[in-house]
Formats: sequence, C-alpha cells, structure tokens
Amino acid sequence: MANFCIGLFLAILPSRFRKRWLADWHGDLRTSALFSGAAQMLLALGILILRYLRFAERQISQIDTRVFLAAAEKGGETSVSGFGALMLLAYILTPLSILLAYFAIEGGVRLLGVISTGEVVGSLPLTLLEIGMGKWSARQADGSQGPRVPDLVTASPVEGSGYNLSVASCRCKPAWDHLITISYDKKLYEVADYLVGDSPRNHVYLLRYAPAHKVVRGLHHYDPEEVMQEK
Repeated sequence: MANFCIGLFLAILPSRFRKRWLADWHGDLRTSALFSGAAQMLLALGILILRYLRFAERQISQIDTRVFLAAAEKGGETSVSGFGALMLLAYILTPLSILLAYFAIEGGVRLLGVISTGEVVGSLPLTLLEIGMGKWSARQADGSQGPRVPDLVTASPVEGSGYNLSVASCRCKPAWDHLITISYDKKLYEVADYLVGDSPRNHVYLLRYAPAHKVVRGLHHYDPEEVMQEK
C-alpha cells in the first residue's frame, strides 16, 4: 500500500524530480499515473460540482421568491434557463472554480496520456516550478564563476608547439571537443588542448588548424563576444 501511494506521488512529479526518487522505488509507474490522473480528475470535478450546488443554493436564497415566480410566469422556461446559465457563468468565472476546472482537465489529459501512449505526464504547476528552479540554479552557478568578460584570442601562443590559436575564456565551453570544427577569422580550427588559466579567464583552449581531410561533423562560427550572452 505504501509503495502504491508513493507511486501516486511520483506520477505527478516532473521527470527530473521523478528520477531522484525512482532509484529507490520499485513499482509500475504507468499504473500509478493511471490512478493518479483519474483521481485528480474525479476529485476536482467532485469539488467543483459540490461547490456549485452550494453556490446556487446561496444565490437562490437571496432572491425574492415572488420576483423569481413573476419572472418565470412572464418569460416561461426561457427565463428560468437564462437565469440558470447566468448563475453557472458567474460560478465558473470565480478564481477557485477556474483552478478546479483546470485540475480536472489536467487530470483527464494525464489519464489519456497513459491510456493512449503510455506516457507519464507530470502536473504543469510542478513542471513550471522545475523550470524556474533550474533557471535559478543555473544563474547561481553562473554567478559563482565571476563576471563575464569577452574571450581573449591570441595567435601562436607557444612557438613550435603546433598550436595556432589560444582562446582564454571566463566560461567553460562544453561543446568544444575533438569532434567540433571552429570557424574564426575565415579559418578552420580544431581543439588540441586545454589549460587552466588565470582569473577571470580560467579556461584556455589551444587550437590548431583543422586538417584539410578532416570530416566536419559540427561547425561553430566563433565570436569572442558570444560569452557575454547569458544562456
């Protein structure tokens, strides 16, 4: 039972949060997502309907019975239907009703996702929270590396070393590996080595001309100012 309840909780989480828990959890996540989506939809719909019944009761109690009967006699069934439609619209447009309606629809989408494609879809508010936390963490990590300054590009850093260009940067360049070809000043280079430099440019990449026979798998048009753009 405890394993099943944990599965219901995992099913609403975004994928990144889910991976933190899945390593220690053994169960069928699709089954948990199926029950989780159905429970979310039915619970939200149930609360929405119960609140409407109470809302309608309060609204009707505030109307003078004689006025209501007079309107019904004059307008007939159309008048009564119009009053009911207006009351329903007034209820649906309240913030809590909109929120409940959203969660009912989301639960249905999550349920259909499991049934039709087997995909486990997390809750959108938690997904947005995950995105926000990811951006905040990335910004914190970026700030800890110091201020951003343009790259310092130097030709022939070490005579006779076989290196043709040195790029000193304040940020690491994860995509710069032996597979990438770097285009700079109308010449093609490849990464030959990496050194730890002095602050604020702690990352030094040593480049050499790319061989004419090298197959270009990935081409990067390099600009020393590109590091100034936050990602």
